[in-house]
Amino acid sequence: MIGAVLGWAFYTHGASRFPEWSALRYTTLTAVAGMLAMLAASAVADLTGLQHAPAAADLVAIAPQLAYAVLVAAVLAVLAWNTGVRRLGPADAALFMNLVPVATFAVQILRGYRPVAVVGR
Repeated sequence: MIGAVLGWAFYTHGASRFPEWSALRYTTLTAVAGMLAMLAASAVADLTGLQHAPAAADLVAIAPQLAYAVLVAAVLAVLAWNTGVRRLGPADAALFMNLVPVATFAVQILRGYRPVAVVGR
């Protein structure tokens, strides 16, 4: 978790180092770099037997979920984040990241989820 937070902070701060770039350009270039790194790691994992490529039928079965994860969660959300960082600056934008768990909890409550105690009663 600490690695993820540090990575996101590094990514957000990086956007401010390229003020002449549009949010779309920064998002695209970092996504391509990330994709290449993930493909390399995946190839190594495939070659060493740590993972196996999914069957085509498995990919077809999850196509709608995969499309949502790619288009909405990855592309649109990150593009919106980079636009916000450009407008607010990295320090102010980072404050909004603290609202993610609050918003998630509120949406789940609206969907009917009732929290339970993990520790205690």
